[in-house]
Amino acid sequence: MEKRVIDIGSRSLGFDVAVGSLGTHKLIQEIDQRLKDGCSCWRSDQVERRRGSRIEGRGLFAKEPIGTQNVISIKGGRIVNEATIRDMTARNVTHGSQQQIGIDAFLVGLTPDEEDVNLVGYNHSCNPNACITLTEESRIALLVTRKNIKKNEEITTDYSVSQMSNTQRFLCNCGAKNCRGIIQPRYDFLHKDFQKTYKGEFPRYIQTIIDDIDNLSGDERKKLLMSAWFCEQAGKIAILVEEIRRRQKQEVKDKKSILKLQQFLLITCINFASRFPPELGNEYGVNKENLKKFQESIRQNLTGIIEFAKKLDSEQGWMNKSSTIPDAE
Repeated sequence: MEKRVIDIGSRSLGFDVAVGSLGTHKLIQEIDQRLKDGCSCWRSDQVERRRGSRIEGRGLFAKEPIGTQNVISIKGGRIVNEATIRDMTARNVTHGSQQQIGIDAFLVGLTPDEEDVNLVGYNHSCNPNACITLTEESRIALLVTRKNIKKNEEITTDYSVSQMSNTQRFLCNCGAKNCRGIIQPRYDFLHKDFQKTYKGEFPRYIQTIIDDIDNLSGDERKKLLMSAWFCEQAGKIAILVEEIRRRQKQEVKDKKSILKLQQFLLITCINFASRFPPELGNEYGVNKENLKKFQESIRQNLTGIIEFAKKLDSEQGWMNKSSTIPDAE
C-alpha cells in the first residue's frame, strides 16, 4: 500500500492585513496564531469539546446560543492521500479525525499529539445542524452552523456531504428519524434525495462529479449508478460482518444487537444477490426460480456471497484503487 505523504509543511491563514473592528482584529490574530503550526484547529469560544454526547460519548457542544451561518471552527492539518489515512488507521495512529478536501487529499494530524490538537470534535448526524465549507486556496476546512443552535446542543455534520471517501464509514448511531443506518460517503452523495437535501452545500470537488454524472446520457448514467449501487451493497455487507465480529469478541455480548445485525446482514445479502447477473448467480448458487427458493439459496450460500461482497468492496470501495465510481460490467 502506498504511504505517500503529499505535504507535511506548516500552514497558516497568512493574514498580512487585518481590517474591521478591534474584536475582528483580535480574532484574526488568535486564529492565525493557533493555526501556524499547521495542525492545531481553532474553535470559537462559543463551543467546547466535552462528554455527554448520545452519539459517541464525546462531542462538540454550544456553550451559548449560536445563530445560523456562523464559523465556529477552522481546521488545518497535514495533507495526505487516502492510502496514508488507511495505513494510519490500521496502525491505530488516527481515529477518524481526517477531513477530506479533494479527490485524494485529506487534512489530518500525523501523530497522536498532532491528532489531539487537530481534532475539532464534532460527530456525524443524518440531521445535522452544521456543515463543512472548504477554502481551496488556503487548504483549510471551516465548520459553519446551518441552523440556529441552542445552548448545550450538540453540534453535528453529515460526513457524506464534505467527503466521498470510505475512510469515514460506519454504522450510524445518530438517532435521527431520517438516519441512513450505514454511512458510506463513497456512495451517499450519488443518491438524488441526498443531493436535494444538501443542495448548495457540497464542496466543489464533489459537486463537479455530481454535475458530470448528470451530464451523461441516460443509459450511461443508469449503468454507472447501478454499478455504484452494487458496490454500495457490498460495502454494507463488509461493514456489517466487521461489526458483528467485533461485538462477538466483547466479553459482555449484547446478543439481541448481534441477532439484529445478523438479520440485517441476511436482508442485505438477499438485496445484493437479487441483482446478480445469471453467470454470477450460477457461480454462487443463487436460485431465482421463485422467491422461496431464492431466499433459501442465499441462506445456503451465505458464506460465499459474503466473501464475494468483501472482495468487491476491497477492489472498488476505495479511492486509491479507483478515483471514480467504476462502470458496471
